[in-house]
Amino acid sequence: MKDEIKVIRQDPSIFVLISSIALLGIPLVFYERDNRKSYFDSEREFSILTLFLITIVLGYCIYKLVLSKPQMVISSKGIFLTGKGMFEWIDIEKFWISRHIDYEKSEQDAIHFILKNERSIKYELSNLEKSLFEITQIIHQYTENYDLKFLGYKEEKQDY
Repeated sequence: MKDEIKVIRQDPSIFVLISSIALLGIPLVFYERDNRKSYFDSEREFSILTLFLITIVLGYCIYKLVLSKPQMVISSKGIFLTGKGMFEWIDIEKFWISRHIDYEKSEQDAIHFILKNERSIKYELSNLEKSLFEITQIIHQYTENYDLKFLGYKEEKQDY
């Protein structure tokens, strides 16, 4: 377990759903329409435009599914956060998970790290393949030999 690396990516389910909907649109290209008025001069124009849009959507989803960067990499040495860098466990003093709820009832989760040099790191978590609880468990597995304090889960509400 200690030499194993945990890679946490964005949750692929939304891209699979979008791809499925796009694939369901392909029969529209071959569907025979009657002689009602249309924005297109011919069915051929409609078919080309529809296939083009479906290809773009499928291409984007495949790109996100196959080539997406990991959002978080956890190992026995530390944690790598995309856009923030690598932080070794020995340099981290404490961490906690927060959920910010604003007046529109939208939620934003984040993981916070306080380094021993008192630097604060906040990393927003959204649409990941692992839950907050699973991420916390993985961090605990890798930090059992370090003096790292987990401060728990905190909820912040913003009222207007």
